[in-house]
Amino acid sequence: MKIKKSNISNFFIEVIIVILFFSIASVIIVKIFATSSYNNDINNVRTKAIINANSLIEVYKDNSLEKCIKTVINGYKIENDVDYKNENIIFKINKDMKYDKNGDINLSIAEKVETTKAGEIKTISLKYIYKNTEIYVIEGKKYEEK
Repeated sequence: MKIKKSNISNFFIEVIIVILFFSIASVIIVKIFATSSYNNDINNVRTKAIINANSLIEVYKDNSLEKCIKTVINGYKIENDVDYKNENIIFKINKDMKYDKNGDINLSIAEKVETTKAGEIKTISLKYIYKNTEIYVIEGKKYEEK
């Protein structure tokens, strides 16, 4: 007995293969676009964080840490009981690098002071954290004579 294949069954097999191919391709393309969007978002925040960190360090070279934060981070109110030389100051900022209680970015600022015979070496450490990822970390130093 001979079984005869029809042209219609071949057509349906081809259609199923084509649908399978396009569904796999669409999954890959959607993943590429999602990753691209996420990377673009991270890169935009990182660029602004670099500019903000440079501003903080430049102002810090000529002023105290308290004045540096007041000058560069708009709207941040500094508490009087904070010991700037011994504590990390952590607060939230938005994507425009301005103080925001509901901001997406955590900015951690720490100052270390090392005393020598001739003066003090002050170090400021900045850490920007966005979506539980460190996006930028930098350290700046200044020297003050006694």
